[in-house]
Amino acid sequence: MLNLKYLEKFDLNVPRETLEKINAYLLLLDKWNKTINLVAEKNIQSESFWNRHVIDSLQLIKHISRNSEISDLGSGGGFPGIILAIFGYKVTLFEIDRRKSIFLKQVVQNLGLDAIVENLDINVYDTNLSAVITARAFTALDNLIKIVYKKLPEKHKLILLKGENYQQEINKALSKYHMNISLDESITNQNSKIIIISDIKDASKNNSDS
Repeated sequence: MLNLKYLEKFDLNVPRETLEKINAYLLLLDKWNKTINLVAEKNIQSESFWNRHVIDSLQLIKHISRNSEISDLGSGGGFPGIILAIFGYKVTLFEIDRRKSIFLKQVVQNLGLDAIVENLDINVYDTNLSAVITARAFTALDNLIKIVYKKLPEKHKLILLKGENYQQEINKALSKYHMNISLDESITNQNSKIIIISDIKDASKNNSDS
């Protein structure tokens, strides 16, 4: 199940050993997906599955420096968090659903990944998150920032996959927070964007200080 043809289409150079680990992960996903709803798409060998999940996750890597530690919010079935861990990043996967967390722990153990699974509500997590934060289909941008704001280290980068309503989400977030924002085109969906955010500050606090 080495789907090199899907990667070559997007000019993605993935080492064979890494691809073998991705395939091992997907076989576990396929097995568990029969009893737990991890992903809606059932055919893990289809081009649409690879585009929507695997390649969608892989495209984030160019925005993450090699030695970064990552907090992945709402990890679910493991996209993008497990894919990033397979590439050698140290990842903390946050997943509130107990059964999904058990699945993620199984993947981490079976593949020997440098990753930790936190089965909890991120709202009550009282420790700083990693400098790099990823999320996909987690929550609206303004709410995500509200959740992580007090947990952010001084230097931080949010790398988020957003769908066609990305601009509305950005506009709403900018009414509450000051931040540096850059956009990158998604290679899997022309209507989606990768949003990269840094230097987040509470706009209301700044206004009150002025």
